[in-house]
Amino acid sequence: MMGFDDRDLAHHAVAAGFSRVDVECHIDIEPAAPMHGAQRFIVELARTIDAGAAVRRMAVAYVVAHK
Repeated sequence: MMGFDDRDLAHHAVAAGFSRVDVECHIDIEPAAPMHGAQRFIVELARTIDAGAAVRRMAVAYVVAHK
């Protein structure tokens, strides 16, 4: 699912009739290691894809709703 945020989750839970809604959203953003040129990145990306070693990243929001 895409195109929504934590506020939308809370709104939908309240609209569904829950009187108490807790939404926890955890997002980490931090500087990456400096890249030494686009060519190095492209070579590494191609190697990772060819090796089938791609990594999937996800963001998670937890919703607890009480009647």
